[in-house]
Amino acid sequence: AVQHYEYRASKEGCKEEFIVSGLQHPDAAGVAMKKMAFGEGAERFAFQFFEIAKDGVSVVGPPLVAKENRFISDNVLGSNWDARDKFAKRFCKVQLAAGKAAKEFNKKLDSLNNLNP
Repeated sequence: AVQHYEYRASKEGCKEEFIVSGLQHPDAAGVAMKKMAFGEGAERFAFQFFEIAKDGVSVVGPPLVAKENRFISDNVLGSNWDARDKFAKRFCKVQLAAGKAAKEFNKKLDSLNNLNP
């Protein structure tokens, strides 16, 4: 089964963790994702994504965006969602670490009096 996760700081604020998050719309019973990407970046493809009602056809709620890593294809992992989840979790952790490092770097640069010798 496909699950939706939020990646955020724990309640204690000392570490980040994945929180399983339910569907957003109260009438949603599942999800549907278009097979053709509508956009792409350096690392990911963007797909239209919808929450659907119990009938499996009716869209409920606003259109959403699902992102899939462009380096993991169905040919490699197929429907192995555990492997996809593991990859996505690692990707999120790396992105978070990179963001923190960039903030610290910029903070250090901002503290310098003059960058010119």
